[in-house]
Amino acid sequence: MPLSEPTTLVSDWVLAAVAITLGAMLYRAGVGEGRRAQRLWAVAFLAGAVAALAGGAVHGFAPWLSPFAHDVLWKAVLVAIGLAGSLILAGTVLATLTGRWRGALLTGTAGQLAVYLALVSGSNDTRLA
Repeated sequence: MPLSEPTTLVSDWVLAAVAITLGAMLYRAGVGEGRRAQRLWAVAFLAGAVAALAGGAVHGFAPWLSPFAHDVLWKAVLVAIGLAGSLILAGTVLATLTGRWRGALLTGTAGQLAVYLALVSGSNDTRLA
């Protein structure tokens, strides 16, 4: 079975391996009191790895995927990218702000993710990511 985009598949999966490694290391280092931001960033790396794994599968095996499988994998890419971005932002807010600003911006981050997920639920457009 020849791959449709072998270079993209390999680069996506190498990116996923790096993101998994870095996410796991960051998560282990973030265990303890007051390390919530670090754990959020670690989970963001892992969400990025999910996006890279699914994206690599779509790019490498597109001709052999059913339309349903293609759509599910591509939706996983879009959702994981949005989740990663929101987790990075939430971790940054936790690491840098306190008080009402922190709560307001975390609420805004959750709202941004909700809007993004609503948009990608009806579209496969990568420009949304």
